[in-house]
Amino acid sequence: MLAKLLFLTHCGTTTLKTSFSIFAKPIFCLFLLLLSPYSFGAKDIIAPGDSLSIKVFGEPDLSLDSVKVTRRGTISFPLLGEIKVSGYGPRQLETRLNTLLSNGYLLKPEVSVFVIERRPFFVKGAVENPGFYPFSGGITVEKGIILAGGFSETADKGLLTIIRENANSQETLETQLYAHIRPGDIVSVGEKDAVALSKDVFYVHGEVRTPGEYKYKKGLTVNKAIVLAGGFTKRASKRKIKITREEEDGIKTFRAKVNLTVQPGDIIDVGQSLF
Repeated sequence: MLAKLLFLTHCGTTTLKTSFSIFAKPIFCLFLLLLSPYSFGAKDIIAPGDSLSIKVFGEPDLSLDSVKVTRRGTISFPLLGEIKVSGYGPRQLETRLNTLLSNGYLLKPEVSVFVIERRPFFVKGAVENPGFYPFSGGITVEKGIILAGGFSETADKGLLTIIRENANSQETLETQLYAHIRPGDIVSVGEKDAVALSKDVFYVHGEVRTPGEYKYKKGLTVNKAIVLAGGFTKRASKRKIKITREEEDGIKTFRAKVNLTVQPGDIIDVGQSLF
């Protein structure tokens, strides 16, 4: 965190202390960049739900301290309007923004992109507290399960899978406790009787009073599911309800109305109102 603050302070502004020469500055900034936990390689693809910090050197009015990538994979950027950022690595996005800004806006733009928050991951199945949890670098399946309250009494520690969304597809992987979780992963813990949990339960998360796992009943609607989860909190937005659903052609996340029928294994996420 200290390295990040120093980088944004000294490398994101035009004014440097006199002790920093024109030659020392690039070396100093590179040193901080290597230290920063928010520096990701090109293989770490930006995706919807990620939060970015974008700095344009010498142009504070064009810099964004924190901007969240929309479900469409876009952000709103000064001068440029809505631009697509998902599918790019941080360094690739820097190159793209430099190109766009140099097209009639700035002479020689210098853009720095940092991923400051990744999409949360979800833990479901035979754990005490199924739900979404914040992603942090280096987190393993074991640590994710600990965050979810640990294994339940019916858990089979040998039945661990991850549903992972890649650039153009989704896959279900058998996994181990020491394996690393990626942003957006769905970690599933099976039961000892080998009955697939997703066949008879669903999950409610977000701005509800008692988030967690619930028994599925045929004909259940989103509204009834939220009632089972204690109802909306005061901060809930009825317009920000999303469902993550595993289908034959992969994982789908979409907006849902309260009268939509719930399916087994659905993950219902109720968003927060801005007011």
